[in-house]
Amino acid sequence: VLWRAALAFGNLVNHPSDMRGFRLDSDFLPVSAAGGGQGDLYCEYDKFTILTEVTMSTGSRQESMEGEPVRRHVSDAVLKYGKNDIPVYGLFIAVKIDTNTAETFRHGVWYAKGDVKQRLDILPLTLAQFQKCFIALFQSNESAKHEKIKELIEVCEAQRDLMEAPAWKKYIDQTVESGI
Repeated sequence: VLWRAALAFGNLVNHPSDMRGFRLDSDFLPVSAAGGGQGDLYCEYDKFTILTEVTMSTGSRQESMEGEPVRRHVSDAVLKYGKNDIPVYGLFIAVKIDTNTAETFRHGVWYAKGDVKQRLDILPLTLAQFQKCFIALFQSNESAKHEKIKELIEVCEAQRDLMEAPAWKKYIDQTVESGI
């Protein structure tokens, strides 16, 4: 469903079949999760890339299951797509965001090969928050929907260092509620 939502935003540079890290069956339903070492959705645009990671986990195990792989995948995407100062953003979507997961993404630190420190921009959103954004974008007749998602990520990321994880989660929710 999130793959189809990303397609609806339009303006993709990459081919729809190249943006998925997972295979589909003849009914366009996922056969499995993304393959090892791959993210779920790679949305390349002219001026930026968004890597979307999706999980069904909701509880205290969410951080241990998703914290490392999501940061690694976003780091790999930064190394692959981030050439020529093209920013790469991470969008993490779950039914519920565990506070420890939000804290991991709030820090957003990853060390790539050669101990190169990266500060990653990964925004955790609940599925309900994403749905609210999606509906608002299409009700507004906004033409550059992908730009609005980027703006949402940037607005929420700009405040992350000023707050602890619980407050950041509330700020994200308030930002989504106020409209993007």
